[in-house]
Amino acid sequence: MENNYNKVAKVANEGYELDFGLVFEKSFDNFKKIWGIAGVSFLLVGIVLLVVMFSVAGIFVGFTDFTNLLTDLNPQFMTSSAIIGLIVGSIIFAGLFSPINAGFIKMAYLADTNQPFGINTIFDYFKTSHFKELFISASAITLIGSGLGYVLEYYKVIFVGNFISILVSFFTILTIPLIIFSDLKAFEAITMSVKLVAKRPFILLALFIVAFLFVSLGIFAFCIGILFTIPFMFSLYYVIYKNIIPIENTDELDEIGISKD
Repeated sequence: MENNYNKVAKVANEGYELDFGLVFEKSFDNFKKIWGIAGVSFLLVGIVLLVVMFSVAGIFVGFTDFTNLLTDLNPQFMTSSAIIGLIVGSIIFAGLFSPINAGFIKMAYLADTNQPFGINTIFDYFKTSHFKELFISASAITLIGSGLGYVLEYYKVIFVGNFISILVSFFTILTIPLIIFSDLKAFEAITMSVKLVAKRPFILLALFIVAFLFVSLGIFAFCIGILFTIPFMFSLYYVIYKNIIPIENTDELDEIGISKD
């Protein structure tokens, strides 16, 4: 792992080059390979989450109260204890969903290297040593970003809260790839992500703005189409990482949990 850390640290210190057109083209090529399976995976995960959420709500607060809770879920109108509950809930959800996000990025890697993948790929990191680091990193990022954002919204500083949440999310976009491909620990990955993004913030921001616009086009396909355009973001995460920190060989990846399914 030390060699991987040193390799990432060297790039973070010396900088790197990114070609906007090439990265976008490679991301789109990768997206075309995964959009079908990834879209179905998103749909299934969404259905499961809705079923679990409404089941828990029905048991503990009742369906009517739960509906009212969703409509009133605005930090500006919540009590301090409710804000704490919202932050804790967001942290737990982010921590548990992070391995799924990692699974989608792994799907992009497998497609790029012509290896088999399926819906089960998105759950691979629940059974590896990376689960802990993914959970910790996502929880920390959510606490700093969303947590601080909710608190500021509670005190009516809405713009600043939203800006901080977006800023934290942007500078930590490489955290998951750094954990699963470079085997970094949670806080090492967060720190290195911030340093790497800070080297080329404008081109990365441009890439994600264009990617967001592309993903948004899915709304026009009966809204459900967005589930099949969201995977483009994971292809972009993978291609950006691959261009910044070259993935050398399959054997190295096998050692850190990216083995063939």
